[in-house]
Amino acid sequence: MAAVLSCLIYTDNKSEGEAPKDEQLAEPFKKLLEVANKVATVMMESNIELNKEEYLQKYAPDMMEITLRWCQGAKFTEICELSDNIYEGTIIRALRRLDELIS
Repeated sequence: MAAVLSCLIYTDNKSEGEAPKDEQLAEPFKKLLEVANKVATVMMESNIELNKEEYLQKYAPDMMEITLRWCQGAKFTEICELSDNIYEGTIIRALRRLDELIS
């Protein structure tokens, strides 16, 4: 669950629509996008101005594997090696925001 929620708090999207690399995370991410698509449709039907494409791109899977491994007890150095395009400070900030969301 924490890995899926990481898609809601991570805003530095670098994956550009890619699915998570870890197969066990691909299906939950797909379901998240389906729900986000339904939300966007309802918003548009309610006359809320929205660019659906931009809205759906806000949900990035970049932090999913990092979050999953962190929850499984991986060391910080190990999770930093999982992503070449996310800085260590960004990972820390995202995990702190995720902790605040969950708490």
